[in-house]
Amino acid sequence: MNRKQISPTPLNSTANALQSVDLNAGISYEGHGFLPFSEFPRLAEELMLEPADLKNKGINWALETWTQVKEGVPDQHWLKVTLKGQLPVMCQRCVTVYEEPLDVEVEFLLLPTEEDVDAYPLDEDSLDVLAMDSQFNVLALIEDEALLSLPLMPKHEEGKCANDDENTSKSQQNSLKSPNSDESGELDKKPNPFLALKNLKLNK
Repeated sequence: MNRKQISPTPLNSTANALQSVDLNAGISYEGHGFLPFSEFPRLAEELMLEPADLKNKGINWALETWTQVKEGVPDQHWLKVTLKGQLPVMCQRCVTVYEEPLDVEVEFLLLPTEEDVDAYPLDEDSLDVLAMDSQFNVLALIEDEALLSLPLMPKHEEGKCANDDENTSKSQQNSLKSPNSDESGELDKKPNPFLALKNLKLNK
């Protein structure tokens, strides 16, 4: 299939405009921007954010739609969203905050109605599908995809936890000790039986 050559319409990047995008308008969209975490209340509840982070930190997003055409088959309409950023979460291993990278790129096949979406087969090879709503909520889509990217058990990469350096240092110190050092110390404290025998002979 080939893309239909349509000049894309710039997508208004404000949060309010992104809550109602007409995907039934018969045009292609293209847009990108930055949205602070304050625009994503559901996501913000899952993150370890300082009050200032709600406005200062967020998600870089990009979105485009296009139409694929092929002779003899109905046109296919597509939407792609790309998300980049850092999501502050709590490590379940060392109980400190770290930033989980957000790196999402997903394509959706746009179907005419919600009924078509519900009837679409669900299997491992099926495409991600959405309905071509005339008031499609791009803002909610961005938040949903960011939430889906969160790990079930957030953890630092191996060796990056806050107490890893301390544990490594203790391990190195223990490895320097002789495996029988405690035993040898106990042996030094015990009386030497041969020395006792020698003193007995001298006293005779």
